[in-house]
Amino acid sequence: MTKIPTPGTTDFHREAPPPSHLPYRVHSIGRMHDQPYHATRGTYFRDAMFTLFLSGKGRYLQGRRETSVGKGMVGLVLPGRDVGLLLADPDDPYDHYYCRFAGAEAMRTARRISAERGGEPFSRWENRRNAVELLEKMCRLGCRVEDLEIDRTRRIDAMLAELLSLLDFPWRGTGSELSTQNLQRYLHNHIAEPADLQAVADHFRLSRCYVSRVAKELLGETLMDAWGRVKINWAQTLLRETPLPIAQIARRVGYRDAFYFSKVFRRFTRQTPRNWRKGKSPR
Repeated sequence: MTKIPTPGTTDFHREAPPPSHLPYRVHSIGRMHDQPYHATRGTYFRDAMFTLFLSGKGRYLQGRRETSVGKGMVGLVLPGRDVGLLLADPDDPYDHYYCRFAGAEAMRTARRISAERGGEPFSRWENRRNAVELLEKMCRLGCRVEDLEIDRTRRIDAMLAELLSLLDFPWRGTGSELSTQNLQRYLHNHIAEPADLQAVADHFRLSRCYVSRVAKELLGETLMDAWGRVKINWAQTLLRETPLPIAQIARRVGYRDAFYFSKVFRRFTRQTPRNWRKGKSPR
């Protein structure tokens, strides 16, 4: 009878891999499908686990948290005190590739990618075709990596580096490319909506922390400051060109509270909206 691993435990009936000083080290690689009662820990020992779901569905239990997984999702689980438990849905079991790995450089890359994605272990990944092709090649080399000769081991470890680079690159530009032009276009197109970092992250399919960091590099100021500047510039145009009440102008640039709008307006212009309008004659 197969022993079911328990979330949060630190060991299992698998043998620990030998220590390695390689920058990238694959410990196991394979494909799991046609197993309606499959259950496994998120990862083992001090390794990380990459998973790519092709079809079906399941769930990932981590403490009291439960995450649904399925087609079009990628997983990157890091070692920790509570790495969770992955369970297939018996009525529609998942079909997924997995790669358990270690290595100093591989772990640094995995931790950075995880941080940029907000620490979420599973998420959507649209541009995954190249990853599927690469995983197929890795599986053809063999899933019991410890049994491979040195040449094939080196090849599969090099493929791990490529796999992580594929996961890293699309996350920086999946969907709409995160660029100065596209960021500015988004801010202008959503000028009537409240400034919301999560909405921007969802639009570009990136993590909040990554969008925040890169936006500051691209725009020269924080995303919220840049968005506020766009809103106030348009508010100035409406104040100058229209007789609209200030409260209505506030709503048209995404501020439901006219008093808060006035506070933001003063931060950018050093004047209240009313005084600014008095000092600007219509064209």
